[in-house]
Amino acid sequence: MTVRITLGVAIAHEEPDETAEHLRQALALARDDGHLHNQAWSLNCLGVALRQIGRYEEALASHREAFAPLDELFEEHWKLRFLNGYGETCRLAGLPEEALRLHRQALEPAPRLGNRYEAALAHEGIAIVLDGTDPGGAAEHRAAGQAVRQELDPGAY
Repeated sequence: MTVRITLGVAIAHEEPDETAEHLRQALALARDDGHLHNQAWSLNCLGVALRQIGRYEEALASHREAFAPLDELFEEHWKLRFLNGYGETCRLAGLPEEALRLHRQALEPAPRLGNRYEAALAHEGIAIVLDGTDPGGAAEHRAAGQAVRQELDPGAY
């Protein structure tokens, strides 16, 4: 099951249709086994794969469904990782307000959970959403995201 998820993630950019199929199979196995972590992981990754092939409604449904197992497990770290991807799907599906809410929701616990990378992604997601309506706010979030990334990898910037 984990191999199917990993394979799906590995080929996501080159073969999104094949990725979606591997992830559906991994999800079925996770459901058969009752493995909630792998159900959530499969659903979230499936949402990303479906987004990449432009199937936004299915992608949104998959992202939403990914949170149910996490609620049962009280997995705040995993939720944080899923929020930015879900936000990106919302933005591309034409739901900027929902995207903004999700990225902001990811930004709140990131420092407390020690996940600076997700904080950077949240800032960058917020900046992209605000570009058309609040250029000043977008610039602030873009700068904050870049500052976090620079702290994480000083040689890259």
